Amino acid sequence: MAAARGGWRIDRVPVERLPQIEMMPVLALRNPMYAYLEIDVSSARQRLRVHLQHTGERLSFTAFVIACVARAVDEHRQVQAFRRGRRLLIFDQVDVATMVEVDADGTRVPLLYVIRDAAAMSVAEIHAEIRAVQEDPAPLLQQKQGQIERLRRVPRPLRWLLWRALLRTPRLRRRFGGTVMVTTVGTFGVGRGWGHGLACYPVTVTIGAITPAPHIHAHELDNREQLCLTVGLDHEVVDGGPATRFLGFLQALLEEGEGLDPVLSDPSPGLTALP
Repeated sequence: MAAARGGWRIDRVPVERLPQIEMMPVLALRNPMYAYLEIDVSSARQRLRVHLQHTGERLSFTAFVIACVARAVDEHRQVQAFRRGRRLLIFDQVDVATMVEVDADGTRVPLLYVIRDAAAMSVAEIHAEIRAVQEDPAPLLQQKQGQIERLRRVPRPLRWLLWRALLRTPRLRRRFGGTVMVTTVGTFGVGRGWGHGLACYPVTVTIGAITPAPHIHAHELDNREQLCLTVGLDHEVVDGGPATRFLGFLQALLEEGEGLDPVLSDPSPGLTALP
């Protein structure tokens, strides 16, 4: 409970966030490399608008990005490899972790949620799974709170050893946290903006702002909706060449609106087309 102190207040850190606070410095990649991309998502956003008009359902743009990331990783699985000494453990399945904001005792709390085998799911299926968690967060909250209560009984120095053991055990990391992270820092800002956080996964994708910007489309200069996307990769498991091919494939999926229903026309949305 907040306590007033002459113009400022003290809040408790939500207990649901304690594992994240402790784990992130331990699990952060030692040698990450980052790519800051600006991707034309006008076609994808137009398809989402048409879908809303025809069905009344507002598909999540984040679900669309997750679907594209999962498909790109599935085609370039080396990027989600975990290194153990001189060996690489490469999982066949793409499990995407994302932060889902839920209500916990009146406080909005982001919780880690893993979408299993996301490459085999459609955008609508990923959207429905995320919405189901948001609408009924009780099972996820109970699971997280049970884990946290058990962790709180363990002295903090021993918890640090636990996180380090998790770092060295890729199968446990996948079981509890997936193999890829997709998070967002706000897709509709007032200007361009790229997110940059700790890369704790072999592939960490941060969705930034979507803004209109001049762009050459169909040989003409037009205002197109540009997504600021940050991709962090583990330089210990992937080099520049494979990373570039992965990023190029991901960019193509996002620009083509992969997994979304095509529309008969793809008008170039300008400033008035933004919701």
